[in-house]
Amino acid sequence: MTSIVSEREAQYGPCTVNHPRTQALWCAYLALLPGQPTAVDVCVLNMLQKIARAIHDPTFEDNWVDIQGYAENALTLARADRWKP
Repeated sequence: MTSIVSEREAQYGPCTVNHPRTQALWCAYLALLPGQPTAVDVCVLNMLQKIARAIHDPTFEDNWVDIQGYAENALTLARADRWKP
């Protein structure tokens, strides 16, 4: 196993658990959309991936920092009206 995979598994759990968890969150979110995903939705999906990772270790600060960044990007896009399909 490569060192990057080992590091990620230590932080986020095994991919066999983490990726299905992310998939479930994404599917739930995408099922609620009225149309095609927008740039804002991409930010939300990235936040959901970080939330799925945080389930494994909520003390790993990188997840929360990244969520803040994605939220700021989403707000910037929404305010710029670039989120519309």
